[in-house]
Amino acid sequence: MKKILAIDDQKDNLVAIKALLKKFIPNCEVFIAQSGKEGLDIARKEQPDTILLDIIMPKMDGYEVCKKLKEGELTKHIPVIMLTAIRTDMESKIKGLDAGADAFFTKPIEPNELSAQINVMFRIKEAEDKLRAERELLDETVKKRTEELRESERRYRSLIDDVLDTSSVGIFILDSDFKVVWINSATEKYFGLKREDVIGKDKQQLIQLKIKNIFEDPANFRQKVFATYRNNTYMENFECHVLAEGDREERWLEHWSQPIKTGLYKGGRIEHYSDITERKIVREALHESEEKMRTILDSMPDVVLQLDANLKILWANKATIQLNPNAVNQFCYKALPGRSDICPGCPIVKALKTGKIEQGIVHLKSVTGVGESYWDDIGIPIKDTQGKIVSIVKLARNITEKKKAEAELAKYSEHLEELVKERTKELEEKNEKLAQFNKLFVDREFRIKELKDKVKELERRLSS
Repeated sequence: MKKILAIDDQKDNLVAIKALLKKFIPNCEVFIAQSGKEGLDIARKEQPDTILLDIIMPKMDGYEVCKKLKEGELTKHIPVIMLTAIRTDMESKIKGLDAGADAFFTKPIEPNELSAQINVMFRIKEAEDKLRAERELLDETVKKRTEELRESERRYRSLIDDVLDTSSVGIFILDSDFKVVWINSATEKYFGLKREDVIGKDKQQLIQLKIKNIFEDPANFRQKVFATYRNNTYMENFECHVLAEGDREERWLEHWSQPIKTGLYKGGRIEHYSDITERKIVREALHESEEKMRTILDSMPDVVLQLDANLKILWANKATIQLNPNAVNQFCYKALPGRSDICPGCPIVKALKTGKIEQGIVHLKSVTGVGESYWDDIGIPIKDTQGKIVSIVKLARNITEKKKAEAELAKYSEHLEELVKERTKELEEKNEKLAQFNKLFVDREFRIKELKDKVKELERRLSS
């Protein structure tokens, strides 16, 4: 419901105005005040949509009331219609408009004209309220956005000062003209630069005059980096060797850069330089170790293979290459001439399934150029840090001759066993005969003794 405030020191006028308003603008609430001070108080409290203000009043006339209304923060947006009884008083109208009045009516009031004017004031008030609300919302939005930007700036500054500047990765930030916007402390250290000397400078000139000369291969460094400036659409990655000079240490750096696609430095480029010196040393040591290991493996007479999880040969030692010069990149079971399927009982397949070292004897009945053969196979699974099998090492020793020797030994053992049995039987028979002879000998000795005893007895008797 719309609110209207009527201010007039004459009560009869107020009653008439209120009745008129109720008749011609029924859906409104009318407040009345008989003095300027009372009117100001009601206006501040009720926030009416329009004020009808009489000019001629004691103590505080309509001009002063209007001026105070327009000066007040709470009331300056309320439309004011000033009323006067003097029809030809142009000076009063000008004074009222100067005081801030929005319309001017001369008494007696024509009801239809007043109601129409009040409706116009309502629309003006609504438009101003809406505009003010939008402005307040905009102000609040701007305030909030400003605070967000300040917070973002604080975070950005913290990111720059507390994170990026303390990072061990060297950073160049370049604008769309490839001028240096910022570098961090690691870049100063790696390149022997000072931030205040390079910010705002053309990076291409810096490379040409100074930066490229710190590298072992300055021409290659210049060519790769300049190419990114000519075609700033792709990511670049390469390694570069910094030479020692003065306070600058020798080190290996990995360059990684990409275009900046959004934000303040859109069209520019960000370059990272990571110190990979330790990684390079470890990699070279590992490579040297691998070369030594490969030399050892190449000198072995056994077959040594590195396979992927699909049994494709990734690497083979010389013993394997001698069997099949084209073994690498073939499947393990197809690398053997005359075979096209997985060997029966293959421990390599078993190792892939169990994830453990597996060993077994593989019997190949027919291999082109080799014939029947026996192999002692060992499968060693190689796993990544998550425990996933990424490859498998196969060690295979040809034990065909050993198997043949074992077979010959088995035959010889069997023959020897038969000979032993025969000789044992002969010995048993001879022992039996010997036992019989011994028995006869013992019986003869016993009889001789009996005869001797009898002779002695006869001799004793004869002598007596």
